[in-house]
Amino acid sequence: MVDRNQRQPERERDRLGGGQARHDAADQARTCRCGYPGQPGPPDACLLHRDADQGIQPFDMRPGGDFWHDAAIEGVVLGLASHMFGQHLSPAVFEAHDRRRGLIAAGFNTKNRDSALHHCGGACTPRSFRKPTMTSQRTVRIGTRGSPLALAQANMFAALIAEASHGEIATVLHTFTTTGDKILDRPLQEAGGKGLFTKELDRAQEVGEIDIAVHSLKDVTVTLPDHLYLATFLEREDPRDCLMGPFASLAELPQGAVVGSSSLRRQAQLLAARPDLKVVMFRGNVQTRLRKLADGEAQATILAAAGLRRLGMIDKAAGILEIDAMLPAGGQGIIGATLRMDAPDWLKELAAKLDNEEARLAALAERAFLRKLDGSCRTPIAAHFRLTPEGAEMAGELLADDGSRRWRAEGLIEGRPSAFDAEVLGSVLGEDVAAERAYELEGVPRPDDGYAAEKDADA
Repeated sequence: MVDRNQRQPERERDRLGGGQARHDAADQARTCRCGYPGQPGPPDACLLHRDADQGIQPFDMRPGGDFWHDAAIEGVVLGLASHMFGQHLSPAVFEAHDRRRGLIAAGFNTKNRDSALHHCGGACTPRSFRKPTMTSQRTVRIGTRGSPLALAQANMFAALIAEASHGEIATVLHTFTTTGDKILDRPLQEAGGKGLFTKELDRAQEVGEIDIAVHSLKDVTVTLPDHLYLATFLEREDPRDCLMGPFASLAELPQGAVVGSSSLRRQAQLLAARPDLKVVMFRGNVQTRLRKLADGEAQATILAAAGLRRLGMIDKAAGILEIDAMLPAGGQGIIGATLRMDAPDWLKELAAKLDNEEARLAALAERAFLRKLDGSCRTPIAAHFRLTPEGAEMAGELLADDGSRRWRAEGLIEGRPSAFDAEVLGSVLGEDVAAERAYELEGVPRPDDGYAAEKDADA
């Protein structure tokens, strides 16, 4: 084969990039891929490797060889390969030009098993290209919202995966801006409720864009899409609420104080405890709400202790409200992760390793309570389950939006509860609260009232 650039005037060759002087020092010093630095390759292995151009380098086409190439020769490589394989070992030689990068020629000798594809000059092969390394490491794609708290929780989840797999499973985060993140000018209940923080991630799992989604459990709807299930509940962080601002307790708030909150539950509980307070809407992530507080839009606000602790900001809280004073939202303090129903077994097993039993029991009980009351961001509802030395206890409540009415139920389990026991307790308490509310507001008889009337009649 002939170097066509040798027939061009010297000035033209320089313009085409075909002259040896155009190769940079790093390229000239690079060892030829066939193992012969700056020297012609062996006759039986190299179809083209001329002394006239020390920059010509081969691509090893043998099994396990180096077949990476630059975009400048992509068409030659692909065309040559398809021709050769289509011709079943027929020898062929092709010439090609690349007037931008100085490609001179390419060829493939299929008669010899040691044959190689060559191109001229290191300029055609960027140093960033490397032979791919075969690895058995698996990677889990984690979906999360993009807020600082959501990212902190997703990174916590990723660290637990690395620990549980002894570093054999890699992770990568995929962030999403959800509909709930975008709505900052009105209450969420006006835009559809709790699912606004999860729909984009649910969809990403459905189409296979991510493998697992990490959520604050209190943001997750009580009924999941058919293709998903809650596979992991991480150990529960502090479930209590914190008062932010200069006042450490609700009692310390001045008469008629302005308190910012976007939570219907917190608004109703605040008004139930202090009807004189003025509650205004505070939307946004932790940092946004603290900025609004600093700007004087309210005298206090309420944030979850769990989020503050995970962000390393618990020291900013003026006081922590005890559970008896402000019952938390169902699932508050628990991180939940969803998987597809048809996820591979190895991923399901990994998720099971991360699961915390106590958090799972609490999640099942509290979500069962919410489910009985159609709990969502449109309902002022609270629930909390915890294990005790004697067994378990739970409380749940439903409030009127203005805090003027409250319906509450409590229950106990003796002995260590099973998942079934926890879920039944939550369901029973939810039914009790629903019955009390219906009786008070609508005059609907309580279920046990009918039973008592039957006993009196029998007597």
